[in-house]
Amino acid sequence: MWARLLRIPRPYLYAGILFFASMGAYAINAQPFDLILLLVLGLLGLRHLRHHPHLAVDQAFRPDARIWAPTLTRAPS
Repeated sequence: MWARLLRIPRPYLYAGILFFASMGAYAINAQPFDLILLLVLGLLGLRHLRHHPHLAVDQAFRPDARIWAPTLTRAPS
């Protein structure tokens, strides 16, 4: 089911994510400050992605083996 979401064109998918994130941020406190904070953090993330793409890709899509290796091994019986 979740894999079918990837068939949605990216602009529509991103617009939907932005819409629901904005609705959720505003619904919690009904304060415009929450929407401004969401916008500022999103712009900071976009700036980081554009100026340091190697860091963003490495951290988001290539987890460190030292972190995941202990979780993938069997516990002693």
